Amino acid sequence: MNRSIHRRSFFLQSALAAAGALCAGATGTLLAADAAQRTALGFIGKYSDHFLVRSERAGVTRVVALMRDVPSFCAALHRAKAAGISDLRVAKTVATFRAGGRVFVVENLVREDFAALNS
Repeated sequence: MNRSIHRRSFFLQSALAAAGALCAGATGTLLAADAAQRTALGFIGKYSDHFLVRSERAGVTRVVALMRDVPSFCAALHRAKAAGISDLRVAKTVATFRAGGRVFVVENLVREDFAALNS
């Protein structure tokens, strides 16, 4: 069974993404979630219940995530290596890391800023 996630932009519960489940209600082109994506989205799911994959170009995937709370974010950062994440760098609200040899850039937002993206 081929599990897929939306290529351009989607909104879903992190539990679904971590499991590689099909994003219900997504429109547009779908692609199979590979190991790198499952690792990255599983890591993001440790501190975020909702996120948007904004783009995927030249081996770089850009994500916007709603942080559950700061302690969850900090705990996830401390366990990043165990989650298969390498080369983790954090500057203000942006985390950049590698998963499965690919680069992920995640902008981590609070609820008000994240909600503004969907309005």
